Amino acid sequence: MDTYVSETPPLPGKALKKPQLGLFQNIKATVTSTKNPSPGTAIGFASEAVKVSGDKKIPQSILYLPLSARLKSSVDENTICVFRHVEISDSWSKMPECGLDPAGTFAWARIHEPGVYIAIGLPSDHKTQASLLTLYLNRDKLSVASTKKERLSVARQVLKGAGRLAAFLSGKVEQDLAKFDIDQFGFSPIPGGNIMQLGFGGFPNDLPLPGGLPLPGFKFAEWDILDDICPPWFGGKWPYLPGRWPRLPLPWPLLPFPWPFPWDWKMIGPKNINGRIASLCIHPSNSNILYAGAANGGVWKTMNGGLNWSYQWITEDSMAIGGIAICQNFPNTLYAATGEDTPGWGPSYPGVGIYKTTDGGSIWNKCTGTGVGDRCMKVIVHPTDPNTVYVASNSGFFKTTDGGSTPWTLIHTGHCTDAVIDPFNPNIIYLAIWNDGIYKTVDGGTTWNPANGGFQWRIVGSRLVQIWRGIPTGGSAEWISLAIGKNGTGGSNFLIAKLGLNSGDVYKTTNGGSTWFRVASPVQPVTYNEWTNICAINPNNHNILFAGGVGLSRSINGSTFTPTSGTHSDHQQLVFDPFDPNICYVATDGGVYKSTNGGQNWTLQSTNLQATQLLSFGISQAGGYRIGGATQDQGIIQSNGTTNWIDNGGGNEWGIFVVDPNNSQNIYISPGGGLLRQSINGGGSWATLTNGLTDVVNGTTTPAATTIDIAVKSGNSNVLLFAGTISDPSQSPAYFAIRIWRSTNKGVSFTGVFNMTDSPTKVLFAPSDGNIVYLSCSNGNVYRNNNGGQSGSWSLPYAIVDRPVFSYISCMAIDWTDPNRIYIGYGGFGATRIMRSIDGGAHWTNISGSIPATALPLIPLNAIALDQYDQNKIYIGTDIGVFRTRDGGLTWENYNNGFFISDHPRIIVTGLHLRRSDNALYSGTMGRGAYRKYL
Repeated sequence: MDTYVSETPPLPGKALKKPQLGLFQNIKATVTSTKNPSPGTAIGFASEAVKVSGDKKIPQSILYLPLSARLKSSVDENTICVFRHVEISDSWSKMPECGLDPAGTFAWARIHEPGVYIAIGLPSDHKTQASLLTLYLNRDKLSVASTKKERLSVARQVLKGAGRLAAFLSGKVEQDLAKFDIDQFGFSPIPGGNIMQLGFGGFPNDLPLPGGLPLPGFKFAEWDILDDICPPWFGGKWPYLPGRWPRLPLPWPLLPFPWPFPWDWKMIGPKNINGRIASLCIHPSNSNILYAGAANGGVWKTMNGGLNWSYQWITEDSMAIGGIAICQNFPNTLYAATGEDTPGWGPSYPGVGIYKTTDGGSIWNKCTGTGVGDRCMKVIVHPTDPNTVYVASNSGFFKTTDGGSTPWTLIHTGHCTDAVIDPFNPNIIYLAIWNDGIYKTVDGGTTWNPANGGFQWRIVGSRLVQIWRGIPTGGSAEWISLAIGKNGTGGSNFLIAKLGLNSGDVYKTTNGGSTWFRVASPVQPVTYNEWTNICAINPNNHNILFAGGVGLSRSINGSTFTPTSGTHSDHQQLVFDPFDPNICYVATDGGVYKSTNGGQNWTLQSTNLQATQLLSFGISQAGGYRIGGATQDQGIIQSNGTTNWIDNGGGNEWGIFVVDPNNSQNIYISPGGGLLRQSINGGGSWATLTNGLTDVVNGTTTPAATTIDIAVKSGNSNVLLFAGTISDPSQSPAYFAIRIWRSTNKGVSFTGVFNMTDSPTKVLFAPSDGNIVYLSCSNGNVYRNNNGGQSGSWSLPYAIVDRPVFSYISCMAIDWTDPNRIYIGYGGFGATRIMRSIDGGAHWTNISGSIPATALPLIPLNAIALDQYDQNKIYIGTDIGVFRTRDGGLTWENYNNGFFISDHPRIIVTGLHLRRSDNALYSGTMGRGAYRKYL
């Protein structure tokens, strides 16, 4: 075998006779030719295999591979990449940084460790390409086939007739592609022609197994290339200029699917449990079109009156919508204000400014003008001038006259809670300020005057006296909601306000705020009125009023309110059909509801509006398929495979959702107050576990422990470890304890095994060795137990100088097969995002990325998932979606990208799990439900 090492890179275009290794940082390594260790797992080999030997880690080194003329002749050069052999799965894994020199004479890759490497590209034969892609698209079916015989059977089934299906779908594909410039696909339009005339005809009825090779046990190496070719979707248009699509050799239109990559990230529900909707607006001339702003799920649109909804946002910088509004005369122009304003209550999230669309929601762009605050309550668009817009936020009331192109102008100070514009005179605006009062402008915001009411002369007995006719002001006003009339008695001078103690008083004015009269009290008061407080007026009948908080009440005489039924709790905004106000919609913490009889009765009208806020997320590993999570205000929900999830009545919201890795019938949750609950029948019934989770202090039994986390031992469902706290403020002094408890009878009873001063965040059994346990803490400590979590065996496995970063550990993961390989991820915004130990916690390495351009962004990490076949592949859930490394943390890449509608949204990920049986990655999000991606 030849051996060659060089620190001088080869010249581009110059023939390379031997492999070279460009070494840096005084690394010792050599490269030698070697036998291909896995010839049956790829088709498009473009070079001979080489083996890199030497130091255990060789960061910043570049490998150069000469291409084989014989092999390269059957490979599309544009797709050649360098792959590393993964011994555990006997497969090939694409290097994240690799490519071909401009002249196509050699391939290169940045490598970080010794191993066997080879160049692979997509086969140039179109039939083989189509077969490979067809199998790639059906990898979900292939992954559950346990034997080679079964895999071959599945492969033949999905390939059978694929050629016929491609031809049959060609017309539909062409229609879909017609939405875009077909030049972007590398094809030239053919007037009067069809897809089959593009020169890729002649497919057989049944596509062949690629190259006639047996189907590999794990995957084809080319699938990694297909995964990387897939372009990200940027909201309605291709990210590349026409004719400049990178690496596009595939004859897309001949593929047996309308879109090449429909199963990248797939929404898996819940479609029926919709999540918190903060704002609504309705099209002024087509009342079937509505837009909804989800609290942390972006903008959604319906074209059929709410029967079905589709998301409009996927890659925007913030998914938290505080308000959305449409221009009445130019209804394709809308503005969405990001950042939800609920001071003192959560969960809610800040925003990044204002987004605008001028095509009815297909493409949204962030307004370049800044300065509107990071939490918004209301957007108002001038009815005839789409460039004049007002935003009510926590930083004041802002105005733009150029569509947000330049910095917004602050036209009123204070923490704004609501604003309304006169439908007949857009210069008149009413503004509500938290703990202050109501203000009015009649000149578009140049000047303002209080509109809180005034004194009215009345004859009392024989005397003429002044009586105050106004609303509470100052701190007595609390959180204020406004509504303005239109065509009823009083016109636009008729307004109502809901404010006062717990925002439970309804006031009205018939003279534009000169005087106010309290018409009802209390109406839907709520102590957390900053979270939910609304009012509304039927635009044609001002006696029909609505006042909402936790519930929704209605008046038909302008003064007497009666609770309605049929809606979810916590109401956010109510809008009316512009042609028939008997049809109205209300946004709640449980989706959008519709009434067709003026608000008397309501039905859920938000199918497919997947904006569920999953506070926690868990999946099954053994037994039946089960995914689930704890939500914000919509119960503890789960699914056995359908996109319509169910609430089994475990509790209202919050807490953990942990599925026993040995038996999916066993589920652990901690809703509401945080008590540990268990189901042993898949959620059919629940029991609260408290035996052993209390203390006796001064002869009094404390409340049961509040849950932090729970772990189930791999291979033994009877052994549990529970992390929690006991708090008893009735004691003097108040009693507080932090502890780890252990159960050996599946929660029938618990025994304390570790009293702590640190605050635990996660506790985990090693999947491959149930005797090894790790415990992470909020101060950065990591404890290890070598005795299955028993008492007396807990310790810090490192010396002080070797401890991990002193910061909040938000997530942790243990390798599937090596109990000494551990990963910890950090919340907050520090430079170190993720660390790894390969010696049981004794020493730690920062693997946040060594190259600034490909390092992790400084954002919180919330979850870690590990590949089961390749230790160099790590997946993390962050506040802006999913990231992946393929080189053990040397470089990281955004892993949200899919094809067309198959992106993962740029959103907070609350849970990320690899389900080993189907080799799929599952993501739970805070505002867009759950997603799945087959690996």
